[in-house]
This record gives sequence, structure tokens and C-alpha cells, in this order.
Amino acid sequence: MNEQHLYEIISNQTAAHKNIPKIISKHLIHAYKKPINSRQLKAFDNFFDFFNKNKTNLILDIGCGTGLSSYYLSELHPDCQIIAIDRSKFRLSKSKNIVNDNIIWLNMLVEDFIVLALKYELPIVKQYILYPNPYPKAKHLRHRWHGHPVFPLIVKLSPNICMRTNWLIYAEEFRQCYDLILNNLSIPLKTKLNNIMASRYLNEKLELGLNISLFEKKYLKYNMDIFQVELDK
Repeated sequence: MNEQHLYEIISNQTAAHKNIPKIISKHLIHAYKKPINSRQLKAFDNFFDFFNKNKTNLILDIGCGTGLSSYYLSELHPDCQIIAIDRSKFRLSKSKNIVNDNIIWLNMLVEDFIVLALKYELPIVKQYILYPNPYPKAKHLRHRWHGHPVFPLIVKLSPNICMRTNWLIYAEEFRQCYDLILNNLSIPLKTKLNNIMASRYLNEKLELGLNISLFEKKYLKYNMDIFQVELDK
């Protein structure tokens, strides 16, 4: 069996989910009120104590996994602290050999961190969502980041977001939700979606280069498409 098939998305969707406008409207109307447990609060308190001693602009690497992307981001943004956040303690444990002074490793639920970051007005200047779990079944739309009730708060925290995926439908949905929320927040910004593996982009210098994560290395190995959604500056 060709290993490439392991990374191809199999879904019962053939286009962006028809319920996206309805779901985003609901999430914008009803405030996100999930309670935050004591473990999450303690993790944030420890982070916040560190931040107060080293106040600087912050960049959020959402679902950083084993941390390779966080390392690349720390090199790309040496004047910022990179918050490498993942809910899996096991995945984060694999980052122990990655050492850079401007990376903060945080084992915490992203949605809880977002709520607290807004509450304490943390200076998040950019957010990266790199190769998130696609949850390819149509019934799992709300598990995708753009379908999650916390997504409006993610955009509110910092509208400067860069998302990469190897599934075009995910990218199209993400952009649609992103645009709907920007419009609702009266933020006069536009987004763009590009296949950064297309020939016209390969000769351009991307702000965030390629080979930045283990997933991306595999997609590049098999010449698979990579879709990027970000602000159109």
C-alpha cells in the first residue's frame, strides 16, 4: 500500500458544509460559557506568572503537537514569545529536545486558554493553526476549529491567523467562517486562500516557509497540495 494514501482525506463531504452560516450565527449570538476546571486554571496561572516577568508580544501555536512548528516560529519571530500549546501531555513530552529561549510550552486546552487570554488582554499578535485534525465526517463540523463555538473568540483575540491544511474543503470552510466573524466584529480585513504548492507560489518567499511540521514534511514528500488561509495584507 502506498503510504501517501494514509494522508489523503476521505470524507462524505464534497463541498463546504451547508450549515456553516447557521452555526457561525449561533456562536456569535450565544456567548461561549464552558466552565474552566482547576487544573486548567493552574496551568494558566503558571504561564501568566512567567509572562508577567517577561512581558513581550505573544504568538500562539495552536495544537503544536511535538513542537517542531513552534521551533520554526521561534526562529521566524525572535522578538516574540511563542506559546506552544497542546492538550496532549504525551505529544508535548516529545518536544524535550527542542530548546529555544522564546518558546513557552503549555499543556492546556486551547479553548480555555483563549477565554483567559481575552480576559487578561494578552498581547497575542498572531496565531497559527497548522494541520489541525480535519474531522472529515460532515456530522463532526463542530469539532473542526472553525465550527467550534470558541472560534469567534479566537478571531477576536487576534484576527491575524495563519492556517494550513492538506484538505481543500477544510480550508474553504475555515476561510468562510473567518470572513463571517471578521465582518461581524467590524474588522475591515480580507482573507485569502492559496494552494502554496502551486507552481506560482513555489518561487515566492513565503513568510512562513515549508517543512515546518512533521505532517508537512510527509505532504511534501508525496507532492500533496497544501492550502493556506491567512489575512490578505
